[in-house]
Amino acid sequence: LKDEPDRPKRSKDNKNNKKVVKKKQSDQGLDVKLRKAEKRLLKIIFRRKDKWEMKPSENITLNRMHNRTETGSLKLDERRFLIKFLTRERKHLTSKDKTKLKRFKNLIRKSKNRQNQKSPRSRRVFDD
Repeated sequence: LKDEPDRPKRSKDNKNNKKVVKKKQSDQGLDVKLRKAEKRLLKIIFRRKDKWEMKPSENITLNRMHNRTETGSLKLDERRFLIKFLTRERKHLTSKDKTKLKRFKNLIRKSKNRQNQKSPRSRRVFDD
């Protein structure tokens, strides 16, 4: 006969008592991804902008964009400004930041394509 182990036996009724939790659909919609990417890029800019040469007008624009991301997403022209600005300062970015920029560009392209897509046509029924 085996000696009793030091630890207590596991009860098997735990499996029955577990609550069934429905997984919510994760908020990984395109808009949410875009908003996160905008915040991420602005965070990169604000972390490094002291070393970069910036015009005062650019600084004002970036601050305005930063405030707008707190409430909602940016407009398309503002997103393009972000891309242009970061592309200009590309030599100061790490490879990780460049990857984030590339991902942001792809997300914008996807969102534009999604807006341009027409709704699926309904099938025509021919009467005989």
